[in-house]
Amino acid sequence: MPRRGRTGRIALGLVAILAVLLAATYGWVQRHGQAETPVSLGLVAGLALCVYGLFVLAVLAGFRSIIRVNERQTATQGDVPLTWRLSLLWLYRRRDVSRMAGEGRLAELMTFSIVVITIVGLSLAVILPHTPAQAEESAVTDLLLKPRSTQAQIEQSTNLQVEDNGDPALSFRLRLPKDWLKFEPYKPETPEAEGLVLLSRYGSRDQRAMIEVFAQTLRRELSSADWLTVWLRQNGYTMLKQHTYYSAAGWNADVLAGRRADGKDFLYRMSTYKNGNRLYLVTGYAETAAYANAEEPFVVAAKSFQLLQAADSPSVEPVRTVQISKILPASFGVPEGWAESRDESAGPSQESLNFKNKVDDHTIGQLNVLVAPQSAYVSYGDLADTLLGAVKRATGADVTGMALAPVDLRTDLKEAREGEAEAEVNGSPIKVRLTIGKAGDAWVSFILISARPNPDLMLVDAINRRAYDIAVRTFGPAW
Repeated sequence: MPRRGRTGRIALGLVAILAVLLAATYGWVQRHGQAETPVSLGLVAGLALCVYGLFVLAVLAGFRSIIRVNERQTATQGDVPLTWRLSLLWLYRRRDVSRMAGEGRLAELMTFSIVVITIVGLSLAVILPHTPAQAEESAVTDLLLKPRSTQAQIEQSTNLQVEDNGDPALSFRLRLPKDWLKFEPYKPETPEAEGLVLLSRYGSRDQRAMIEVFAQTLRRELSSADWLTVWLRQNGYTMLKQHTYYSAAGWNADVLAGRRADGKDFLYRMSTYKNGNRLYLVTGYAETAAYANAEEPFVVAAKSFQLLQAADSPSVEPVRTVQISKILPASFGVPEGWAESRDESAGPSQESLNFKNKVDDHTIGQLNVLVAPQSAYVSYGDLADTLLGAVKRATGADVTGMALAPVDLRTDLKEAREGEAEAEVNGSPIKVRLTIGKAGDAWVSFILISARPNPDLMLVDAINRRAYDIAVRTFGPAW
């Protein structure tokens, strides 16, 4: 405890040191980000000690003031109340307390008491069981979509890792922490193998956080997000959170998933991409307890992933352009593998086209595109009921519970609404997807009937949905 008259100067000194440490910490974070390093840990420890020192000094100064008030009220020096002896000074012998009180140094005895109370309190906080707060739970189950660090911080704390595997479709780059290591393989041995092929693996030096980059050759056109949903289910992962976004190659996904392996719980952050006939999966994973510290490198790697040379076309299959002109001059795209036929049941005042996805003689997907004058249907619901009635007559499926919701397609199809529902045909599950919009003075609708085998090992529903998405999102005027 400082002597009287010096307490204020020591407090100002601690405040000055605290200010310097705060400035140093801010500068370090701006330059190197929030990664844990010996320097950052030392700065945090220094801040904690300064704050704790100010706290102890404030308590002791307050205790000394109370002693002065007590001495003035009792007109005696060295008389220590029994309650103080029992609650605060029980660590010392009676004669030591009396001697220090007589010398006016009673407050100094409180230093050790405060340290003991602090140690006991921290020990109890660690040892006693407790329920994690909701904020701590959400930190594990939330899906981080973009880095917390600025671009300058990312460039300062990471290296640009370039992998030239001799094949443009397998050569890529991404950003990794500067102290991370690269593990095998340096080049994929069987890049054309079925299923996922590991292109490269990286990790922290203690291997508590790992990042893997995979590629897979696709035979049919589909979205990488739909592929990932099926793959996670087939491989025992639990999807915790998902974010999808549309690109020229279809729907991509960012996913937070969990799985237990070797008796330990792991969290996985996965991002999918597609280009040409290749699908790419960037996966970062760590044990659940270590995931929070690894999350930022995972996101930085995923968002910086880029092929060295993209394919000329984002699609696996050639996409042909279909022209219509009876009601409205327009066009849209359909994968070349879908067989086209004209539907005359719509009548002379409407234009209807059917497209079928067939395996041998078996139809596993059917897409209908209808263009009709706005006078033909009074509302979205009227057109939807007509289309679902046609589905029932054609397949026997009674589709119920479909609700149409507004959707911004960012195309020439305006005021669009979409919905989906599940049904059965002869005991086999199907999924019906419907989009209705307006173009000029006409209604335009797209309805997909997709088989849904369980398990869907051949990705039938994903292939069908991708053809449907292409048709809907490429629709536009032909003039």
